[in-house]
Amino acid sequence: MKEMKCFREDYPRVQFFRDSYMNLDGKWDFILDYDNQGENLGYPKGFHADYEILVPFAYNCEASLVNIQKKCDSVWYQRTIHILPENLDYDIFLHLEGSDYLTTLYVNGYRVDQQRGCTYRQSYDITSFVHSGVNLIIIHCEDSFSKEQVRGKQRWKDQNFECYYEETTGIYKTIWLEYAPKTRIEDLKIDPDFHEKSVSFNVSVSGVTSNLKLQVQIHLENQLVSHTEYKIEGNAQKMKISLEDNFSVWDVLSPSLYDVTVRLYSQEEIKDEILSYFGVRSIKIKDSYIYLNDRKLYQRLLLDQGYWRKSGYTAPYVEALLSDIKMMIQMGFNGARKHQKIEDERYLYYADVLGFLVWGEMPSMYENTIKSRQQFIEEWKKAVHQQYNHPSIIVWTPFNESWGIESIKTDAVQQDFVNQVYAITKELDPNRPVISNDGWEHTTSDILTLHHYEQDGLKLHSYYDSVEKIISGIWPAHHKGAYADGYTYQGQPILISEFGGCAFTKDIVGASWGYGKSVETEDLFLKRFEELIDSITSIPFICGYCYTQLSDVSQEVNGLLDADHNFKFDPSKLASIQSK
Repeated sequence: MKEMKCFREDYPRVQFFRDSYMNLDGKWDFILDYDNQGENLGYPKGFHADYEILVPFAYNCEASLVNIQKKCDSVWYQRTIHILPENLDYDIFLHLEGSDYLTTLYVNGYRVDQQRGCTYRQSYDITSFVHSGVNLIIIHCEDSFSKEQVRGKQRWKDQNFECYYEETTGIYKTIWLEYAPKTRIEDLKIDPDFHEKSVSFNVSVSGVTSNLKLQVQIHLENQLVSHTEYKIEGNAQKMKISLEDNFSVWDVLSPSLYDVTVRLYSQEEIKDEILSYFGVRSIKIKDSYIYLNDRKLYQRLLLDQGYWRKSGYTAPYVEALLSDIKMMIQMGFNGARKHQKIEDERYLYYADVLGFLVWGEMPSMYENTIKSRQQFIEEWKKAVHQQYNHPSIIVWTPFNESWGIESIKTDAVQQDFVNQVYAITKELDPNRPVISNDGWEHTTSDILTLHHYEQDGLKLHSYYDSVEKIISGIWPAHHKGAYADGYTYQGQPILISEFGGCAFTKDIVGASWGYGKSVETEDLFLKRFEELIDSITSIPFICGYCYTQLSDVSQEVNGLLDADHNFKFDPSKLASIQSK
């Protein structure tokens, strides 16, 4: 696997690498504030810790070293950082890649800011709060079982049930410190064009914005492709660069990626330097099919929940993200639905460098109110922006199975909300397809997706062997059809985006859950898997499928891997079934 020049394993903002950072993962002082009285007790100025917690793991998982299962909605983190005098010449930011749900940051006893949400990178400017020497960092996280919160597969009861798992409170992704130049590159949006054999960069800058120029270098396999300079007009610059003389394509399981260096100059002095990368590929819809690089794309996806037995919602180590993707490829899949989770961005990096397809999905909220709709949109916009430059993401999926929009079948308010999110997504990214409500009642949508956990392959085939049957919505299932009232099929590509879920219970101890009657031998499982796969691949107009699921999670035992992400079946047999 070829690594890109910008990649550092301990640096999570992969496509915007600045070489002036400090990874703050590791042991922090920690306290469980069951009565949420920490502010009254003076915790923002420092506290006597009850525990040491290993960040970035949530306190209720084994990997955190705390491993306490009792629910606590108010948790505090504490550590010191050392700032050198020369660091004070920079703007200093504290970044939390993922923190659930209401996060308040204090530095040296002063409240810096508070951010709400769990899906996006939270960034705090702490420049005016730090000094040379030792500085005290306090982070307070508050959570709840509120169904208005974006929560995905996190339960909202004090017990696991069905396909919902342990909640995640507090920091669950990498936390890091960044020293950013006062005059700097603020944002980098990359738009490759497959048909024009070119790439466009939208670069935003901040600080002093006069007499500046940008220098862009592009390399392919260590060969210089382009070296161009542009004078900046205002605080942004758009640039288009031809790649025709050194054109190479990102494709499924056959990726080609370009390294990028962007330098910001004032006169002849370098003010800032950012490393990134991009891949050139097109994704479009035509005549009821999905095309990648002008060729029909058949997607063999696996539902990936992103949970591990000992580390919960967080990969036990960074390379576990890479290992998962390699194992999915080994089992014959060419992509994944990262289900109900905005994953660590390094997962997308590994998908990019391996040519692995990813559907970008938003975790659901489960109660539809004005407040929850506003918060959902705010978090979704940040999530799309954060993941925009990754070529592996080929589809956006803001909603799943009418979760949080339970009345979408008939309710005009919920239909309008979903259509609003669809329109916002298309405005942010006009080049990727958007699925309005994956699996169930669609409104405006670029793809028609269906979920069905029938365990008999012949029956599953009979429900979907004609477009007329699919759009009629009369097949025996627990949802209310393919379309919400007032919406009809307009020739979109059709995928079975959830099916399977066969529970395998050999050597399973305790309560277990899956779809249909469980099987207890590998041969019986493989027979059912083959029948289900064949039932879909034999339908010529269906453009792909997504099998449930990658791994066992808590009580759910329908994974192709166990809860520790080890193979349960011979991967070559699964691959052979899918390649027939």
